[in-house]
Amino acid sequence: MGLDYVEIVLAVEETFGISIPDREAATLITPARLIAHVQQAVESKPVLRPCLSQRAFHRIRAHLCEVTRLPSKEIRLETRIDCL
Repeated sequence: MGLDYVEIVLAVEETFGISIPDREAATLITPARLIAHVQQAVESKPVLRPCLSQRAFHRIRAHLCEVTRLPSKEIRLETRIDCL
């Protein structure tokens, strides 16, 4: 797991108030998997926003665009993070 990915995981943890153990973080190799994990982790918390998965994807994609300097259209739900 590279430093950029660690920063992404830390940002997700901070944004959603969750903890992602390193063993689990290593399996979250696509935005879709990361979003599914976030949804599951916050399932017991009240959802204040209408679409948490969409919001999570856009935040994660924005950070990935910033780190990789790729346009947002290049990062989709099925894009492998380790290939960016």
